[in-house]
Amino acid sequence: MTKLEAVVRIFNLSDAIFLEKVQLILTFLTEDLALFQGFDADFSQEYVDLLAADIKQLQNMPTANQLTNDITNQTNVVLALMDDAKKKTQNTKYFIEKIPVKPPRILSEFGFDIYDSIHNSQPKMLQFLKKFNDAVKKYSVPLLEVGFTQSKADEILSLTEQLDTANTLQEKLKSQRTVAVDDRILLMNKIWKKIMHICDASKQVFGNDYARQKRYIIYNTPNGQPPAGTATGVITGLVTASASGLPLKDAVVTVEVAGTILTATTNAEGEYALPEVPVGSYTVTATLGGYAIATHENVEVMEDEDTTCDFELKANG
Repeated sequence: MTKLEAVVRIFNLSDAIFLEKVQLILTFLTEDLALFQGFDADFSQEYVDLLAADIKQLQNMPTANQLTNDITNQTNVVLALMDDAKKKTQNTKYFIEKIPVKPPRILSEFGFDIYDSIHNSQPKMLQFLKKFNDAVKKYSVPLLEVGFTQSKADEILSLTEQLDTANTLQEKLKSQRTVAVDDRILLMNKIWKKIMHICDASKQVFGNDYARQKRYIIYNTPNGQPPAGTATGVITGLVTASASGLPLKDAVVTVEVAGTILTATTNAEGEYALPEVPVGSYTVTATLGGYAIATHENVEVMEDEDTTCDFELKANG
């Protein structure tokens, strides 16, 4: 079986600088196209048009940060619905206990026997609510007799449906983010290879005309190659529980840089940031008591850019 390899950047530029550079090179190539064609017929108008189309497609693609914001916003929707559902089911419990003659295990029929262990888990909370709604229907008559109303029952049923829809969308956004980020990097790598082809050809096209040839130099270094300095970026992200999607506080996120371990601890919203990480590719790990260790490999840090690295921790046992 072929081993799947992580999708990584083949260039050392932030997204913003990348777009700026490739658009400039495209502009220069368009101006100098006749000269490039005279050197190599591969540099046709079609070549220029295809490169321009790729750059346009890249501009229209969402960034990793935009996708993360979408997930965060949807998670907030889910959490708000869960909180509302908890309040309304607890309100109903009051009326259940008011029923004068009831089976001894009536609360179990509503799911309250397992409530404390599942109320922070999105999937389990949904299962609880579906069981709860069935029990509300079963005991509708005695509940109405003690002051519970049909409108309250309808509200809980509606909340259940809304939470189910919101939870599905949240999971869809999570899976789409991974695919979208990889697609974006693959397209940027494709564009980068073409840009390097153009830059290499420019050395032959312009020969000793350095004033014109230097327009095709990407990196502002003596040899035009990626800088070997100490440029840095930031690794940032969100740590959540895989079962519930809830943020996890006090999770420790680590990355090893040249033998030194850098660490950050998540706040109450599950957020963390590792600043001043030298440009490069790293393995990032998240740990928290009661949860399995999670690791992401080939996390690419770009100069002056936030690199998003989210974790979903699975509870032990």
